[in-house]
Order: sequence, then structure tokens, then C-alpha cells
Amino acid sequence: MGSSTLKKWIRDTQKHDTVGNDATDHTALLRENERLRRENLPLREERELLKKATQFFASQRS
Repeated sequence: MGSSTLKKWIRDTQKHDTVGNDATDHTALLRENERLRRENLPLREERELLKKATQFFASQRS
């Protein structure tokens, strides 16, 4: 990654940070966090199910 790319990212981030209302930004972040938590719940459940299935099938091989 070139230094010009990094400088551009920093400039874009600083520009974004100065735009908007802090309360609005905070509310938007809270909504996004809640959405991601809801999205993660079924993924975590699926992961646990796959772990149990893996353990079951591994125990059947012996």
C-alpha cells in the first residue's frame, strides 16, 4: 500500500468525522450495532450446531 493511499484514507476519515451531528451519528451506530447483533444470533446458533455435529460424527468414527 502506498503512502498516498494511506493519506487519502486518513483525509476521507477526517472529512467524514467532521460531517454530521454527533447525536445522529451515535443513534445510527446504535441502530447498526443492534442490526448486526440480530444478524449474528442465527450465525452463532448455526456454528454451535455444526460444532455438535462435528463432535458427533467424530465420535462415530472410533
